[in-house]
Amino acid sequence: MSQPSSTIRLLLVEDNPGDAVLIQEYLRLADAAAGTACEVTPAVSVGLAAQLLRQNRFDVILLDLSLPDSHGLTTVGYVNGLAPETAIIVLTGLEDATVDVQAVRQGAQDYLVKNRLGPDVLVRSIRYALERKAIARRLKRAEQALQAGNDQLERKIEGRSSELKMVVSALQNEVRQRQSAEAELRRANHALRTVKACMEAIIHLADEQDLLEEICRIVIEVGGYRMAWVGYAQDDEPKSIRAVAHVGKDSGYLEQAQFCWADTALGRGPTGAAIRTGKPVIGRNFLSDPELAPWREEATKRGFQSSMALPLLRDGQAFGALTVYAAKADAFDPTHVELLSELADDLSFGIITLRLQAGRENS
Repeated sequence: MSQPSSTIRLLLVEDNPGDAVLIQEYLRLADAAAGTACEVTPAVSVGLAAQLLRQNRFDVILLDLSLPDSHGLTTVGYVNGLAPETAIIVLTGLEDATVDVQAVRQGAQDYLVKNRLGPDVLVRSIRYALERKAIARRLKRAEQALQAGNDQLERKIEGRSSELKMVVSALQNEVRQRQSAEAELRRANHALRTVKACMEAIIHLADEQDLLEEICRIVIEVGGYRMAWVGYAQDDEPKSIRAVAHVGKDSGYLEQAQFCWADTALGRGPTGAAIRTGKPVIGRNFLSDPELAPWREEATKRGFQSSMALPLLRDGQAFGALTVYAAKADAFDPTHVELLSELADDLSFGIITLRLQAGRENS
């Protein structure tokens, strides 16, 4: 997970003086230990919090559910409406999984029980809430980009249709352009819907294996690709790659194929090269690309014509790869590479976050 690069502006909405002092002490200890600087502004009621939110911008809100002028989950929805761009962490004295889920649905990014708080737990929750809010903002931007793209292309198509009525001599050429634009729109929509669905899976799934399998399923069912799998790099002598999840027209392909991330013939395909270099790698045509020769026969039997591997990165180092197979050659244009690379970055974040969350829950 990325580290904050500057002071975190935090609004602490808590009417219990003892709890407020204790939380600020935890933040001070976390700052001393890990360099997570927080500028804390206290508020003892929702009314005061609302006034502060109208006058200032905060990165995180620590929100108690029992306040003099507001009580329960409606507080979360109200505060989220006042500051929709700000991450919210709910504080409560009750350990209730149902309340946890409902708080997230009302707009909170995390839920903490006061008697289980500590400096490490609190700072991890703050970082997780900031990252989760960032993903939500990216998801919103993706939705807006999809709508804007649809609107722009529809206007273009309408304009072309109007021109066709006026310029009969250019009819065939205009029809071809319209068909090409519609095909482009379908491809862009597929890619954007794939990224959007994967972002939602990353936000909602709490188990790493479930997340990997769901991402592969979305790539196949929403993205329209033929197969997808996730492999983790092994720290062994042959530098092997262990398949941990896959969905699609596999028919034993992963059991028969050999992959590694060493600089050898079996490591120069897209998956091995992506892990070794930390960059996306495209196999444009299984029938002709020399780097794909070790897998050509088994891949073409299953209708794989091209593939792309996207590295899963942590601190700039690849720990695995997401590999996608398509039913036609040269299926991955720059737009698809950019969108799927963003998907892989989000998946890497999701994996790392789940591992950090698992560590927090076991602490």
